[in-house]
Order: sequence, then structure tokens, then C-alpha cells
Amino acid sequence: MSGLPAEPRLFHACIRVADIDRSKEWYTKVLGLREVHRINVENKPGLPDCTLVFLQNDSSTYQIELKQLKNDATPVDQGSAFDHFGFHVADLQAERARLAELGLEPTDLLLGGKIFFVRDPDGYGIELVQARA
Repeated sequence: MSGLPAEPRLFHACIRVADIDRSKEWYTKVLGLREVHRINVENKPGLPDCTLVFLQNDSSTYQIELKQLKNDATPVDQGSAFDHFGFHVADLQAERARLAELGLEPTDLLLGGKIFFVRDPDGYGIELVQARA
């Protein structure tokens, strides 16, 4: 990309959650992500009071940022703009069986058995895709 000193790299995506500890536990247990950073934002001009938790795994530098607003009872609503996160897995059928054992409700295998979806505690879509060999 011309005109930029360095090509931008995607670092993280942020989603608003109702209960940050519940969501962190879900992403840890279901996707194997771990907390790498936590920030409590309070009394910062231009920023809402909130807690931020950054999650990632060892195979990627990309992070999911969970954001729980403080003193805001507005329900979390994904709206129609965000659709899902996608994750590669080594064994799609084994992963689908594991998530079903955890009590989640994975969709049927789609696109010729190459993908399936689950939803996190706030309803965000999570796509699991068979990694290429």
C-alpha cells in the first residue's frame, strides 16, 4: 500500500459483553484463548468507564478485546453489522463433538463438512473452519 510508512496489521477486534468474567471463561474454555491484558478505565475524558480484557492464543498475535461498560444497564445488542469471528481448528469433527459435550449447540456441518458455528454467551457468532493440511 503506497503512501503509508508501514502496512497496517490487524491487531484486535472489540466486542461489548454483558458479563466480562462469564465471557472470558467461555472464550478460555471453548476456544483456548487466554487473558493477556486487562484494563479498568475510569474517569478518562472521552472514554466510557469500562473493563477491557484482551484474549489471544499462542498461535496468533491477533486478539479479541472484551468490553464491559460500567454503570450501563443497556442490553448488549450485536445489531446487523457484525456477523462472526472465524477460527481454524485441526480436527473439525472432534472440535464439534467437544463443544457439544460442553453443552453448546453447534450447527450442523456446512459447506460440505468444512465449517460449523456456535454462539458465545452474548450471541456473537463463532465460525470453526477445518484448517488446511
